[in-house]
Amino acid sequence: MKLQRLESRLWDVTAVVNENDGDICCPLVDFLTGLGKQYDGSVSGLFDFLERFAISGRDTFNDELCHYVDKDEKIWEFIKGDIRVLWFYGDGRIIICSHAFIKKSQKTPVKHIKHAIAAKKAYGKAVENNSIEIIEDNDAD
Repeated sequence: MKLQRLESRLWDVTAVVNENDGDICCPLVDFLTGLGKQYDGSVSGLFDFLERFAISGRDTFNDELCHYVDKDEKIWEFIKGDIRVLWFYGDGRIIICSHAFIKKSQKTPVKHIKHAIAAKKAYGKAVENNSIEIIEDNDAD
């Protein structure tokens, strides 16, 4: 499993990378940077959240900005405006962002939670197989 390093300080903040015929992309970054101008403030705020998490961890966020969406599976979400980023803790001081989406209803849609759970399971298998590769931001272009 490949992960893109988005921020690295006290914590490594990473995101799932997809690979297809040798081409790699980061769906989280592609989604966030592909949103229209109306989301510029929220996207900028989310990237600030990721940097803040890398520096200080979860303790600097209140529940209105970051909370569980699935306590049993330990899936979290960052919240900025209508945008949500789902993530989970990895081994050591690392978090893995699975993806982002525009939230259109009161509750987080189950399909997005299942997507994050699948990413967490894939991460767990990759850890067992010692097949985690962290790439730098500029490697995924």
